Amino acid sequence: MADTNITNGVNQYLPFEDDIAELDHQIGQFKQRSAETGSDFSSEIRKLQRKQTAALTNLYGSLTPWQTVQVSRHPQRPILGDYLNLMVKDLREIHGDRH
Repeated sequence: MADTNITNGVNQYLPFEDDIAELDHQIGQFKQRSAETGSDFSSEIRKLQRKQTAALTNLYGSLTPWQTVQVSRHPQRPILGDYLNLMVKDLREIHGDRH
């Protein structure tokens, strides 16, 4: 079975998220260019972010059953430990009844 995730920088995109990946790439380029040149590209970035939000809403509103499974198995999907680390400092797991 072929690898179904597309890596773009740090994020991994599923095959049906090509448009989202492209918009993310464009936003990243504007942010990088802004940092390098000191120019203000905030209006262009906001337009792309609005377009990305609309594309995400449209895409995730009409997923096929297999695409839903792919999203649920995404390697970057948060797990319980991620949430616990954000909610609780100094978490101590207690195993069994001996101690």
